[in-house]
Amino acid sequence: MPASRVLTTHTGSLPRPNDLSEMMLQYDAGQLQDVDALRGRIASATVEVVKRQAEIGIDILNDGEFGKVSYSGYVKERLSGFEGEPRRRNLSDAEFPDWVRPFRPQVRYPTNNGPVELRDPSGVRRDIANLQTAVEGVPRVHVFMSA
Repeated sequence: MPASRVLTTHTGSLPRPNDLSEMMLQYDAGQLQDVDALRGRIASATVEVVKRQAEIGIDILNDGEFGKVSYSGYVKERLSGFEGEPRRRNLSDAEFPDWVRPFRPQVRYPTNNGPVELRDPSGVRRDIANLQTAVEGVPRVHVFMSA
């Protein structure tokens, strides 16, 4: 790539397809019956989002964090010690008078209630495999994952 060119990327979650968002929320709430269907949809949606990033000219691609319900929520899947009662965010109007949300977040925020240890090393391996599959045949080969 020419030295005069600034490479583009992004970080953080990209908007998920509606069906995937719904499945992720059901999974997070312990209401999803078919985890294999969720994993398959995460894999196919990752292919879609990587392809879209390449199509619009993003140079350094990522998985859009599609394998994570949320930044704060996926920790309970990967690490032990977060089995405490989910906390509710209580953002008062007095604290943030200029901030208006169109809806309350549906993500459950875990609380730490014990020692923190690696719980599921297969989760990150699955995310890596999904991203590796997604970049096959995509012209841009620079990729990264948020952790």
